[in-house]
Amino acid sequence: MLACAWLLAWPVLGGAAAPITADSIWAAPDGAVQELQSRCGPGQAGREACYRAVAARHGASPAALEAIDLLQGEGHVTGFRAAGRVDLAAALFPFRANQNAALLVVNGDPPVVDTDESALLARMREQTRTGEAAGPPVSLFPGDRFPIETVVIEAAPDTGLRLLLPYALRACRACPTLATLGYRLTFDAAGRFVGFRFASSTGERAALGDDRATAQVAPGEVVLIRLPANPSTGYLWTAEPLPADGPLRMLWHAYRPSASPRPGGPGEDLWWLEARQPGKVVLTLRSLRPWQPDPNAPTRRFMIEVTVP
Repeated sequence: MLACAWLLAWPVLGGAAAPITADSIWAAPDGAVQELQSRCGPGQAGREACYRAVAARHGASPAALEAIDLLQGEGHVTGFRAAGRVDLAAALFPFRANQNAALLVVNGDPPVVDTDESALLARMREQTRTGEAAGPPVSLFPGDRFPIETVVIEAAPDTGLRLLLPYALRACRACPTLATLGYRLTFDAAGRFVGFRFASSTGERAALGDDRATAQVAPGEVVLIRLPANPSTGYLWTAEPLPADGPLRMLWHAYRPSASPRPGGPGEDLWWLEARQPGKVVLTLRSLRPWQPDPNAPTRRFMIEVTVP
């Protein structure tokens, strides 16, 4: 698990933060958000006070105004769902350039975790180990989390709580979704954020592994390769580089830990590849310790044919 120091922890004004509840919701009437954007937007002095004044004039309750303070005058709460150790809040951030709707985990430690905060997404990207890839790099973008009642909440073995959230794998915000990756955000029994891990995926055209070594796909489709792995041994599956102008390109890598609660149990290494143009590729992966080259290392080969559409 990853430490949470780099995550978004909003400063709290006026002492301890009041918890976010259903009373924190502000249903902004027609015209209120446009007024916020014109009167309180980037470059305007006193944004927080301006946000509060506009919201109060349009019927925001005292609890809703406290939530605006907690969000530093950047947004307001539009929905709430009690979850146990922590809670969920939908929020609107009217000054953001792209996606204004956000899913927040609230009433824990830190008081607010933005599930799409750029530092969190960057850490997920750092885990991929795909190296340089031809074409536009792919990134994770917010998946479909609304209404917030659809978010999957799981009990953790240590009486904590886990949230299973979808992230869209795309080359750009407006680009088609290549695959949807589910990550679990975990909070301990005290409500403290302790990290995230890859959990699941959907949208692949074919899945390869020890039981299947060949696939036929069309350009634009995604192939998933799954292999048993145990990083605690020091051995990692390493893919041989693909030609920059070849039929396939590597998109993403993730490790899925064992479902067993016993530490050190084997999990799975997963690799996503995008079919780009017609042709055949034999992809080779070797199980190696990075500091210990071994010409006789265990090897898996997969033959993938990209057909004419």
